[in-house]
Formats: sequence, structure tokens, C-alpha cells
Amino acid sequence: MTDSNFIKVIDSPTGTGKTSWAFDYIKSLPSDKKVIFITPFLDEITRIKDGLPEKHFIEPDRKYGEGRKEKHLLKLIRAEENIASTHSLFSRITDELITALHASGYILILDEVFGVVEKFDMWDDFQYMSKEEKDELTKNNLRTLFDKGFIATKEDFLVEWIDKDNPLDKYRGLKQLVDRGLLYLINGTLLLWTFPVEVFQPGIFEEIYILTYQFDYQLQSYYYKYFDITYSKYHIETIDKKFTMIETINNDYEVRWIEKVKPLITILDNPKLNKIGDYVSTMKGINKSALCKNWYRNNAGEFNRIQKNIINFYTFYAKVPSTKRMWTCFLSYKKDIKCSNISLKTWVAMNYRATNKFKTKTALAYMLNRYINPFFIAFFSKKNIDLNQDGFALSEMIQWIWRSAIRDYKPIVLYIPSQRMRTLLEDFLNQKSAAMEVTSQTIDQPIEIYDDDL
Repeated sequence: MTDSNFIKVIDSPTGTGKTSWAFDYIKSLPSDKKVIFITPFLDEITRIKDGLPEKHFIEPDRKYGEGRKEKHLLKLIRAEENIASTHSLFSRITDELITALHASGYILILDEVFGVVEKFDMWDDFQYMSKEEKDELTKNNLRTLFDKGFIATKEDFLVEWIDKDNPLDKYRGLKQLVDRGLLYLINGTLLLWTFPVEVFQPGIFEEIYILTYQFDYQLQSYYYKYFDITYSKYHIETIDKKFTMIETINNDYEVRWIEKVKPLITILDNPKLNKIGDYVSTMKGINKSALCKNWYRNNAGEFNRIQKNIINFYTFYAKVPSTKRMWTCFLSYKKDIKCSNISLKTWVAMNYRATNKFKTKTALAYMLNRYINPFFIAFFSKKNIDLNQDGFALSEMIQWIWRSAIRDYKPIVLYIPSQRMRTLLEDFLNQKSAAMEVTSQTIDQPIEIYDDDL
């Protein structure tokens, strides 16, 4: 178990100054204290470098690393430079990088949670293959590896390599990850990769700060529970015009924030346009899965209706030009929804975080219904960790909404046809204790697909 104050989660509402506090904190550090600042997107690295010119943050560049950013990152760590990089590069951390970081005295600032548990694609380089073909090939190869005694699984799904001989070249990368204890096999068909847990243990970084909101509902918090990693929680308040990190002992700060933003948010209440996402009564009870991934997969005939609804929302209710619009749906279906009046230029991925580039948008169409992938549920259930479906869905939606003008406390209009998602947001804004659904796998639970979380 880690020291709970070694990792500080700054769990504060979007727009309350987490990044500004981080910049002020970094400026206050003595010159011999070095920082690694990890952010989701490349364009945010520019903001870090421009906002902290006196600290000379350097971005890893493949041209200085023999064609690989990881090698340049290693050089920068050994040279004790301040570093700004992305979630993507950080998630590929190697044992060599971890060794270089050991006792280096770096402070890690992680802007937003990142993918600490993800599907592992054995055939990621096979761009010509469809996802279904890759999945089938993975299943066949896993079956072969099991049958020939190359691999086995422990009780907690952890994969171990049994055969001590060198594997075929095509499995060499797979074996390296297995030997590092990073791969788990779920239901005998799907590999999950986990981020090296030692990175979050004392000795690698001097301190770790995670800037996010509603951390308790994110997979990274469940990952911490799984590996028995403790942390302390803080939030940001403005005191005497200064962004200040305050230890969180209650949610009074959040209540005040909700009271401030609620009057700025108009949620479309139109039974005709919202009907496509209504609950449906069935023999088994109430089905709340309209507009989830499976719904999209099985209701291609409704895409035209989705298009018309979005156009009606923009034209007759929001009444704003295209420059003020943003919308989202699952990645796999955005080209099915776009049309002459719904531009792909205004589509914003459902998992966008930590960016200000959409803060002029005032009319938002959220055309989906989020659920956690059941494979994650199966993984965490091995340690009796329950995942909160509604909490996850709400936190993801809030992050998306707060990419818009509401970041600057300007009014926005929302179209959220999913009755489940709309109710979650309304209850949140009304400060109701919504009956969040803790996962228990049911026969009707919709299954999400990983590729749409990118």
C-alpha cells in the first residue's frame, strides 16, 4: 500500500483552475526540481511550453530518438530536463524508462486520467484488417498458444508464459508484455493490458498530481483499488485571487459550482426530438439502452432520423451558425450521421478532455448513451470491485460538455435525446442523489466497443 499523500488527486470541477494552479505550482518550484507534465493531446503541449517559458519544457521528438519518441524521452530523463508529453507516449513506458526515473526526483503532473486498463490488440499494425478480423485472429492465436502450452492463466486472469524457449518472432512482443505481468485474459477471448503499477509506487516519482473531475467513477480509480494504491483528494478554490489546492473533506465546493453553472445550461425538452432515446418497457422491465453502441449497430434505419433531429435542434431551437455547434456520436458511426448540414468539422470525440479549443461552441448535440465494457467489469470483479455505470456515464458526459463555452461560464444549449443520459445530467444539476447503477452484469446490459473510445 502506498502513502496516501504521495499521490494527490485534484478532483475539482472543470473550469475551476486546475491547470492554472499547476502552472503556478511549477513556477514556484526551485530550478533543481524537475517535472514531467502529461496531457491528452499534442496541442496542449504547446500550451504548457508557452505557459511556462522560464521552465523550458521539452517535448519528446522521434528525430532525436533514432525514430522513436521513447528513446528521446529516455535521453531527456537522463539529462534531467522538464518534459511535456502525451498520454499516448506515457502509456508506452518501458522498464528502461522506469529504471531511469527511479529515484530521479521527478514530479509527475498527469492532466486527466488516462488508459491504465485497455484492450490489447495483438495485430495493431495490420491496418488493412477490420476490427472483427483482428478479433477473430486474436482468438485463434490465443487458442493455439494455450493448446500448445505456451501460455496459461492464473486465478486472477493474469497471463503467464509457460514455455521457456524463445517464441516465434510474431509473439516476441506479446511475451515481453506477459513477462512484465501486464496482460490479463478475460473470458478466454480478450486480452487486457494494464499500465505498469510500479510507476505509481514511491521511488519512481517524488510526487504525483492527477488533475481531473469525478475521479471516483473513472477506470483509473478502480485500477488503484485493484492494485491497492492509496491517494489523497484535493480540489481548487480561488482565495484572494489565487488558485489554491484545498484538501477535500466535503462537497460544499461542488455544490457552489453547480449553483453557478446550472442557470447557464438549457437542456432541450422536446418529446418529439427526444423520443428516439426514450426508455422502452419490455417483459423483463425497463430497457434504458437506446442510443448505446449496440443500438447503433442494430438500428441503421434510424440514422436518418438522428440527422433530422440534430438539424431541427440546430435550426429551430439553438439557432446558431455552424461555427457555434458541436456534436458527438460513436466514432464508428460519425460518417453515417454527418450530412451537408451536420459537418464532421464540428464532431468532437466523446472522450475529449483537457482542451480549450472548442470553448466557443454553444449548441451541443450529445447523440449517445455510455456504458462500461463488460470485460472491464469481469476484470475488476475478481477483486470484488463494483463499477458504477451511471457515475461513469455522467462523468464522461460532463467532461465532453465542458469542452464548450460553459468553460468560460457562458450559456449553452444541449440536445441529449437519451433519456438515461439526460436524466443523469438533470439530477446532477438539481443536486439530487441520483440512484447510480453499480454494475451487475445483466442479460440486457449493452456492450461497448473499445475503438469508439478513441
